[in-house]
Amino acid sequence: MRLRWGAATDRGLRRSMNQDGMLANGKIFAVADGMGGHAGGEVASKLAIDRLGEVEEIDLTPGQLPKVVEKVNRVIYEEARRVPSLSGMGTTLTMMVPITSSDPKRVEVLSVGDSRAYLLHDLDLIQVTEDHTYVGELLRAGRISEEDASVHGARHVLTRVLGVEPDIAVDLWEIDPHPGDVVLLCSDGLSNELVEPQIRKVLIENSDPQRAADELIALAKANGGSDNITAVVVHVLGDDDAAQLPVSARAAVATGSAGALLAENSLEGSTPRVSVSSMTRKVEFSSIPTPLPRNSVQKTTLLLSLLRVLLFGFVLAAILGIVAGAIDLYVKNSYYVGESAGRVAIYQGRAGGILWFNPKLVDTTKVDVASLNPIRQAQVKAGVVETSVKAADSFVSNLIAESQAQAQVPGTPTSTAGG
Repeated sequence: MRLRWGAATDRGLRRSMNQDGMLANGKIFAVADGMGGHAGGEVASKLAIDRLGEVEEIDLTPGQLPKVVEKVNRVIYEEARRVPSLSGMGTTLTMMVPITSSDPKRVEVLSVGDSRAYLLHDLDLIQVTEDHTYVGELLRAGRISEEDASVHGARHVLTRVLGVEPDIAVDLWEIDPHPGDVVLLCSDGLSNELVEPQIRKVLIENSDPQRAADELIALAKANGGSDNITAVVVHVLGDDDAAQLPVSARAAVATGSAGALLAENSLEGSTPRVSVSSMTRKVEFSSIPTPLPRNSVQKTTLLLSLLRVLLFGFVLAAILGIVAGAIDLYVKNSYYVGESAGRVAIYQGRAGGILWFNPKLVDTTKVDVASLNPIRQAQVKAGVVETSVKAADSFVSNLIAESQAQAQVPGTPTSTAGG
């Protein structure tokens, strides 16, 4: 199986750091999305990617991939136990590995968390992986609809993640890609910002996988860029493809660098299997008005100067009043779930306050923060933002339900929040 690939990552527009990691070295393609505090997520994803980069091909025989990931999980778990400041850190992991020993025409795809793998086949975009999230479980059980899932307050809460528990369950698929197929691995920073038709269009229209990865990142940022964004795009080549792979490819492992190309394996002159014309939009510009002629210099009296100062002061006061009113309205329509005297509580406003607008305690529940798992405790102490009191109540109900379920069923996966 001959492959051509490109990869890119970006911290997005709202995050101060990039906690995503990626790997593309020809034998392993992977995306990891770290979580667990300011530094924990970055450490967890880097540990996963670094450990995978050391894996030998002999460990990648069919069916052995889960054992490899179990070792990666143990590395992250032990590091979190060793360093108290990293307690509770974890990472998602979605990866693709070509099977080279027994069947060179098949690949294995493994997933833990909500980073996704897509397959573009005959112009159809197929989501291979399933999201290991609280809402994903409800959706698969038929307890909520697709529409409800898209706006659910706990849609980013993970039910499975590497590094939080000593043992981990993984999903594993074997697929048989055909020449011309495209595999996309991505973090939720991409899949949350783009709908599948947008992803499909970019993959179809770009015969260069690196250009496709870069365009997906740019499009996700244009749509909001609220999270770290990572994309690994892999093209499956046919035997009759005119382009040839180089004898050796320079591979690198990187996290945090925007637009990083992880493998230099460009295939100049290759012909795309599908040719689709780019969609264009004609923009009509309104005519630019002629500038007003410049008046001759006029004498300004003291009274006119005073009037100008008063007018400026009036306008400034009006602007400040509008801004203060807007902030007050924003705060009154904002809510978050936090902590009050050791218990889970619902506040009106923003955690920490905005200017002189401090949060207002709405309700204190009977749920002890200490009774929650470490990840949930960290979430509540940081403040979980919700759009309404009803949404906050729903989140608290989810906390109670998860806590009761974990208490009743030993071994229930720890619910955590994705990065």
